[in-house]
Amino acid sequence: MSREDWLRPRLEALGRRPRLVPEQARPVDLVPRVFALGAMDTPGQREVAAAAARTSIANEIQERWPGEPYVIRQGSTEEFADLSLGEEGDALVVFGVVYEIDI
Repeated sequence: MSREDWLRPRLEALGRRPRLVPEQARPVDLVPRVFALGAMDTPGQREVAAAAARTSIANEIQERWPGEPYVIRQGSTEEFADLSLGEEGDALVVFGVVYEIDI
């Protein structure tokens, strides 16, 4: 499956989520990271993993989309099940959404 084929349904799902990107914007790219919570023993480990993911995502977006606006969100795979970002069950999802403003 190509990246474009993988990305298309997820961008459509993002577009249906209110308040994820500004109202006058549309998502154009998605950069996810998924971590199994069972592999992390403490809340501190989870926060370190989430912080590392946010940094990694921001760096990847800046390389691929220099200067474009983006947001980073995190939660459980259940919260973002419609995005089909990874493992079923108890996992932490951190993702960046690059968006363009429709004028």
